Amino acid sequence: MRSLLVALCVSIMIPACAVPPDDQSATSEDAVSTRYVEIGDDKRTFEVEQGQDLVITLPGDDVAAWTIVSTTKAMGVPAPREGRFLPPRFLLGRGTQVFEWKDLRVAPSSRSHKIVFESRRPGQTSAAPPLSRFEVKVKMKAPGAREAPEDELHRPLVLEAEGADMSHEVFEGRDVVVRLPQRASWRMTSGESTLGRPRIVQDGGASVLSWETAYHVGSHTIVLTAGTQRFAFDLVVAPSYCPPLGTVVDCSAPVEDAHVPFCAPGYRAWARTSCDARFID
Repeated sequence: MRSLLVALCVSIMIPACAVPPDDQSATSEDAVSTRYVEIGDDKRTFEVEQGQDLVITLPGDDVAAWTIVSTTKAMGVPAPREGRFLPPRFLLGRGTQVFEWKDLRVAPSSRSHKIVFESRRPGQTSAAPPLSRFEVKVKMKAPGAREAPEDELHRPLVLEAEGADMSHEVFEGRDVVVRLPQRASWRMTSGESTLGRPRIVQDGGASVLSWETAYHVGSHTIVLTAGTQRFAFDLVVAPSYCPPLGTVVDCSAPVEDAHVPFCAPGYRAWARTSCDARFID
């Protein structure tokens, strides 16, 4: 199993840090998957494949220690939570504090997981300002996966009145916007339990409703009403990541509910060229 080492060198006195002693014998395969980040790379986002290890290394200090002050429920904390302390390789050098997540199995998503570290002296409470602060975002992806085309993720799908009673498909992470010419009090009477409540704004003489699709992979039937007016459409939110390695997806009729997002035409066209997956039509 490959290991992804994110060495976060956050030091004001020393601009770079050495590779921890444990990593001096890393294989060439490990070296290829290793990323070294300098102090100017604070707040960066890193991609980690399912099944990889995540190792975050911070510079040690004689009078302070790093702690994780914020993470997501899915990412959790490493074991041990306080990390491992490694001595310096040189007499006048600084040690390192290593945080390691083994064999990550967090589900792939277009959203990232934010992890925040703070450095404090022993006995210093969380109410006091930290000596140092560092944060990193981790984005999980399927093994060997390539993301959906950039424009398909960041260009919203805009539906006008003529888009009613039709089926539409988007990749997860792409916003959906419905623009209706009537300035009215629209209500969502179907789909809120699966896609969530839209954000509604009035733009001139039009009503604009928008949804974020992250974490909403699946099929949705959306019905909007305002008095006697009605606007409805079907929406399939397809994953923005590959199915598990070597997966065979059965898209023959009738398609199982769990397979609907993976059997959407746009997703299949992309996955056939970007993923190690097969589809049964």
